[in-house]
Amino acid sequence: QHFGEKYFHALNECIPRLAYVLEYLQQHPTTVIIYGAHTLAGKEAFWTNILGLKPNQEWRKLEPLKPVYAKRLLVPTATRCGTAQPRAIKKLQAVFNKTIPKFFRNEIDALVPKEVLQKKKKMIVLQRRMRGPRLLLNHDELRDRLVEEFDDCCTVTEFRGNETMNETAALHHYADVVVGPHGAGLINLLFSKPTTKLVEMHPKYVNNWVAEPNLCFQKLVRATGMESKMLFEDCDDDVCQVRNFTIPITPVVEAVRELLERDNLF
Repeated sequence: QHFGEKYFHALNECIPRLAYVLEYLQQHPTTVIIYGAHTLAGKEAFWTNILGLKPNQEWRKLEPLKPVYAKRLLVPTATRCGTAQPRAIKKLQAVFNKTIPKFFRNEIDALVPKEVLQKKKKMIVLQRRMRGPRLLLNHDELRDRLVEEFDDCCTVTEFRGNETMNETAALHHYADVVVGPHGAGLINLLFSKPTTKLVEMHPKYVNNWVAEPNLCFQKLVRATGMESKMLFEDCDDDVCQVRNFTIPITPVVEAVRELLERDNLF
């Protein structure tokens, strides 16, 4: 993949390619998985567990300009850049529904409130982008408003992006609604259930002042049957920031409420 080194592309385009060969890998545990994305390096044990592979599954990072020789090479189907494979991701979500509760119990107990596990409350995961472009400048105001509006039915949990992969998977798997700014962190919806909802907050300008929405996450959730809402920054060109942005709070609250009410979650 052209951008396969990036976290979003690794999870959206690279890992789903393994969905079609999981049974083969389970039956042939000596098969070596060759990967190129540096964002997967050091996380091989995590992917071995969450994909339900044998504990001794070997992963090998492909080094630039260093040839690799194989007697038999299996290359799973690829997709266009930024395009998810709906069938593959649905298959992965079915696998994750079994493996996340099995392998990440410690993280689940530490991060997911008991009321959520006991189905007495729903969980809203609010993603906080800590660095890079597209920082949500009024994040704290949004967090406080969500807590105020939904305190009787939901817990609001912040995801900061510095969690371990185990913690990331556990938190998003039990999320009923994920709220976050457009960015790579939203690809963690891969670990969510098909019933999880998404509220995506999108700046007016992304990628070199292009005033067009990036629909990669909307394509992902709709292709896999999730429901979503996409909200946009509302500002004049002379006050819009190319990197960071603010979002009107009330429409976000209303979007969360609508998605919760749609399945009688609220």
